[in-house]
Amino acid sequence: MPHAWAIRAMSFGLDATLAAKQMGHSLATHTQTYHLALNEREQQAAYDVLLAHYIQT
Repeated sequence: MPHAWAIRAMSFGLDATLAAKQMGHSLATHTQTYHLALNEREQQAAYDVLLAHYIQT
């Protein structure tokens, strides 16, 4: 379950530092564990969310 939440959080553009804190581990652990699990489609989805946010502001 934590893997699914972490990947979903990244896909929606949640800051990795915040996600790591919410999961109770360091940013380094979070990045090494969960960012490797993102496939190209999930990476593109996260990018699209962030881009849409910045375009609207």
